[in-house]
Amino acid sequence: MTTQRKQWYPVPQDESGDCQVEILHLKPGEVASIEAKTNDIVGKQVGDDFQTEIGFKLYDRTRAYVLAAVVDFKGFVDIKGKPVKCNDKGKLAILKEYGWFSDFVEECRDTLAAEIEEEEKDADPN
Repeated sequence: MTTQRKQWYPVPQDESGDCQVEILHLKPGEVASIEAKTNDIVGKQVGDDFQTEIGFKLYDRTRAYVLAAVVDFKGFVDIKGKPVKCNDKGKLAILKEYGWFSDFVEECRDTLAAEIEEEEKDADPN
């Protein structure tokens, strides 16, 4: 059984130490839904055959994961020095402003998933 859990992570790129992001562990069904929604079916003609390939649009998938996994953040400010609100608009503004943000969210998601997997393995007596 996969546990739904959230965890705060400090943002290593923040020199002040004020920025933190709370990440939600996404259930397998949530991940599958994001991937299905962001699939891009590409068709091409090969000789007399028409072949399709499933790919994905990287920005759309990245954006979907950030919107789903980031549940809160602290310490991010806009150009006027005002705190950025943790809503979809704020998340997308941070994603656009900071090129490293999507990689950071992915690393946090991976870390949280590994921690949960280890805890579940330790809790399973078999």
